[in-house]
Amino acid sequence: MENTLGHHRSFITLFMIMILTSSIVFFEPAPYDLLFVLVFGIAIITSYLTYTTVHFWPTVLLLLFLETNLISLLFIRDISVAAFYLVITIYCLVTWVGIVGIASFFGKDILDLIFKMYVISALLITIPSIIGYFSQSGLLDLFIWQETRIKGLFKDPNVFGPFLVPPALYALWQIGKAGGSKKALITWNIIFFFMLIGVLLSYSRAAWGQFILAIGLYFLFINDQSTKRLKTLFIVLIIFVPAVTFLITATEVGDLFFERMGIQGYDEERFGQQKSSLDYMISHPLGFGPGQSEIFLSQSTHNLFIRILSENGMLGLIFFSLFYLATLGRSIYMTSITKDKYKGFFIIITISLIGILFNSLFVDTLHWRHLWLLLALPWIDYQPKK
Repeated sequence: MENTLGHHRSFITLFMIMILTSSIVFFEPAPYDLLFVLVFGIAIITSYLTYTTVHFWPTVLLLLFLETNLISLLFIRDISVAAFYLVITIYCLVTWVGIVGIASFFGKDILDLIFKMYVISALLITIPSIIGYFSQSGLLDLFIWQETRIKGLFKDPNVFGPFLVPPALYALWQIGKAGGSKKALITWNIIFFFMLIGVLLSYSRAAWGQFILAIGLYFLFINDQSTKRLKTLFIVLIIFVPAVTFLITATEVGDLFFERMGIQGYDEERFGQQKSSLDYMISHPLGFGPGQSEIFLSQSTHNLFIRILSENGMLGLIFFSLFYLATLGRSIYMTSITKDKYKGFFIIITISLIGILFNSLFVDTLHWRHLWLLLALPWIDYQPKK
């Protein structure tokens, strides 16, 4: 890795700082956004970008999806909302293009650095969030949402919780790889524990489901020796399950946990909004425009696919779904052909994409920065440039 990345240390450092700030998004433009503009600009000037024929079709699908956004502008009611929402969508697509090009230039060697920075970024917001939740001193209120749920430095706990799933999977993978190193084993167990508690205290039902799904898929996908898999599973069952059970049953965490487990008062209204959104397919087959769900309806659809369908029409949903499925297929393919130590990265990426797909049934995930990072990584060029 040193030979591959060492010649470009300054640029790699800036790129890693960008990843490190991916959890600081409670205001816009976020540091991540500003750094991406700088990083992508430098990459263009210095030719730190590589694109191959494998990038052609996903790029075409994204451009077609963007075209459906532009066509649906003909039917908007609020031009300022539409412009703001569309600009963010375009920005997300550009981040995919930039990260694909940069990652392809450096090859798979960059994956380790990206995930390590991602883990550190998650820790930097999860630890103070947990401390603030239990201390209730007021000093860390920035990390708490409505005094009941932790959100880190995100605007919404429903984004914070899912953000922790990929680093949790990475920590779980490292637990299995720890071998005889007690220091590494303890370190990654602690990191996994923080991610687990962070997801729990976000009180996001979609994040809980995504986390459980991701852990289950991890033990199905991972190809480590059976003894390593059993060791990791044993640690999860013996240490973390009892710890979470204690938190839920013996502390005030349980009250809100069981309350959130049930049907919420606004759930029925959400389902009603989704039905109303689908009804617009008849009067607006090409969609009623980007960001217009809150204008045509009383609130967001809380479903990525219904939102795209109603705002960008059936074609928009088809193009985006094809892009997502192509990326997921590419990630599975990379998992199957990778035989070295990097196989685990593609397993984590694949599971994370499946998890977000599940989460998208309950949350609008289109503008999640970490989603577009994960969507970019499967498309890297396998051979790094020297």
